[in-house]
Amino acid sequence: MQDHVVKLPRYLAADFGRSGEQVAEAERAGADRIHGKVQRVSQMISQINPTCELNVDGGIDEVSAPHVVSAGANVLVAGSSVFNANQTITAAMDALRVSTTPVVQ
Repeated sequence: MQDHVVKLPRYLAADFGRSGEQVAEAERAGADRIHGKVQRVSQMISQINPTCELNVDGGIDEVSAPHVVSAGANVLVAGSSVFNANQTITAAMDALRVSTTPVVQ
């Protein structure tokens, strides 16, 4: 049985240290650069280790979450959109879940 070196890859969608940067803004600047990269990593994972999860961190909110999930991400790290939101943490998490529901089903 072959051991896989990559167990949980993380794609950093925002610049390190710039909490709250929006993935949508980065995509507008880079013409779907993030979506394409997440999609390519997802394809590699499916070929090498299909049980591996793809983690995307940076700019995740209810607008960007469905896009990165449709590209293949199945673990989302949301910081600012949850903890700096103008709503409770529970409401912010619910908004993220609802935004990805049509994609996940």
